[in-house]
Amino acid sequence: MIKFFRKVRQNMIKENKASKYLLYALGEIILVVIGILIALQINNWNQGLKDNKAEKIMISDLKRSLVSTEQQLQKITIAYHENLEAMNRIYEHLKNKRPYSDSLKTQFIEIESYVEPLFEIGVYEGFKNQGLLLINNDSLKTAIIQLYEAQLPQISEKLTGNIELIASSTLLPLNVQLFTYDGFDMIPNNYELLLSNQQYLNAISYMRSIKTYTMFSAERLQENITALINALTVYQNQL
Repeated sequence: MIKFFRKVRQNMIKENKASKYLLYALGEIILVVIGILIALQINNWNQGLKDNKAEKIMISDLKRSLVSTEQQLQKITIAYHENLEAMNRIYEHLKNKRPYSDSLKTQFIEIESYVEPLFEIGVYEGFKNQGLLLINNDSLKTAIIQLYEAQLPQISEKLTGNIELIASSTLLPLNVQLFTYDGFDMIPNNYELLLSNQQYLNAISYMRSIKTYTMFSAERLQENITALINALTVYQNQL
């Protein structure tokens, strides 16, 4: 084909047909430009297919990660409900100065215990530098970033840092004085003195308030994650 056009061009030059040659040259340039544009369009189309496939994979992986996080938060809130029930029983028992019961020794440990979350963030970390650019929905992209960069770190700090600080600075020093540890049991050294120890009762009340607030925060975050999963599902169906 190239030899054919070259031969046509040479014949026009030999015949001194300048105007026809110029038209031919212009046509040849237009054909070359069209060829380049078609090649670029095909390349863009292929890249678009690759990006679309990568976006679908990313959305699917993010959903899986979020479902795992949602399930963990659900387990955490259930554990905190049970933990707070035990704390409430102990608090009411001591506040009302009821007689000692062996069932208490297995519940005292609940006051200082907490659930340490292990949220799955590896998928987000793998995608956040490049993969998130594939998402064309800005509000959805913002919600994902806020969840992983702000909301999950905040709830992790509440579930571990805050409670651990209170336990180590307030409860543990009192427990060392007031109890004997026997495995997972905490046996009061002197139950009568424990009943009159207002500092210990205040520590229980304070820890109970912190855990209640933390549990509600975890429940609200769980609702946010559920909404985000639903939004990702809608977006996924649109791809």
